[in-house]
Amino acid sequence: MIDNIDKLTGLYNQKYFLKRLDEELARTRRYKRPLTVILLEINYGYYMQDYNIRWAMVYTILKQFGALLLRQLRNVDMAGRYGGELFTVLLPETPLDGSKIAAERIRERVAEHSFIGDNVVEAVRLAVNGGLASFPIHGKTSKEIISSAHQGLLIARNEGGNKIITCPHTLYDDLGNTLLTMDGDSAQNDETI
Repeated sequence: MIDNIDKLTGLYNQKYFLKRLDEELARTRRYKRPLTVILLEINYGYYMQDYNIRWAMVYTILKQFGALLLRQLRNVDMAGRYGGELFTVLLPETPLDGSKIAAERIRERVAEHSFIGDNVVEAVRLAVNGGLASFPIHGKTSKEIISSAHQGLLIARNEGGNKIITCPHTLYDDLGNTLLTMDGDSAQNDETI
């Protein structure tokens, strides 16, 4: 079990997270239940542009962030460090509307939290940029879902940060039928994406 944990953050590592995501997707497909993934990145400069938090205290910030993230989740949810300052949250049995509430709660808690600083800055404020993707509309595989969540994250970052964005591209309908949908325009397509 210890091999599955990221030593710095206390969250699951990427390899184990993806394994669990695949397992949850299999269960979700079988029982036709919802599932959502949140992809988060720490936005160091949103509140404190004058001080380079990232290089001054990155290790202590990541450790504190991991603990804060875990406190926001239900027992059935799972958080992982995807790499660097990227984090994933798996919300089984959670439709898109419910996951938007959960993601916004995480964003608010991070923004309100005073992270312990260093000898130059006593307390640090951070923000997060995030993307949401839900099964089956944003993907049927772990790769599709993570990629879709990443699209939302990139939009959040490009819009100035400190926000959570749902992936705007719908790949499938609620029954898993393939669509060619971009921002609400839909067209049936028989090809597999």
